[in-house]
Amino acid sequence: PWVFFVNASEQRRIVAEVRHIPRFCMVYKPDLLAFWAGFSGNRPIPRRPLVKYMEDEFVLLHDYSGYQLLVRKR
Repeated sequence: PWVFFVNASEQRRIVAEVRHIPRFCMVYKPDLLAFWAGFSGNRPIPRRPLVKYMEDEFVLLHDYSGYQLLVRKR
């Protein structure tokens, strides 16, 4: 449940470290995020730097039974 516990400055550091890695990709599982959100009292996902980076800079390449492979926008 990192989206709730990793603070904004830590997320900015992570983004800075991965931003320049060639062919960097992410695996995302939306239903797992929803599961953890349920434990937080169904709070909305905080739009901190890493979450914004994922949402703004990546697109879905393929869905593997609910596991989504995200790659950078071209």
